[in-house]
Amino acid sequence: MDVSIRQSILALSRTGNELYAKICEVISVDTEAKTVDVKPLDDTAEIYDVQLQADTSGEGLVSFPIEGSMVLVVFTGKHTAVVCNFSEVGTFRYSQNGLYFELDSQEKKVAMGNDTTSLLKLFSDLKTIIENLKVNTPAGPSTGLLPDSMQALQQFKTDFETLFK
Repeated sequence: MDVSIRQSILALSRTGNELYAKICEVISVDTEAKTVDVKPLDDTAEIYDVQLQADTSGEGLVSFPIEGSMVLVVFTGKHTAVVCNFSEVGTFRYSQNGLYFELDSQEKKVAMGNDTTSLLKLFSDLKTIIENLKVNTPAGPSTGLLPDSMQALQQFKTDFETLFK
């Protein structure tokens, strides 16, 4: 590489705000602010309010680490740090234009929906509809589900409530 080009590139990159990174242990997680407090493994001072998302406006993609897990914190400026990598993710959340999707490894549940409904609500409504279903017969309306059908429906409810938030 030409010496003058190399010197020009080096001069442009010397802003005084060199990037550096630290491996840290997560002390606490703030899901509302989308930040974490961390303790660097090199025994330097704790770092507070480290961002988990580039834009904390409320939409987009964000992962929340588990307390006690390790994260890679990159300093983009003297007073600005962001988490760039995780050893363990507790919750993974995506939301955009009213649509949301969340995986929660702590509760072992999934949430999905939009501004008007959720997958959990849809399954719950379906269970209620089936439970109260009446059918016209020559002898008049049916009286409801038989005990074995009610038991199966209750198991269906238990299963979807185990999976969905």
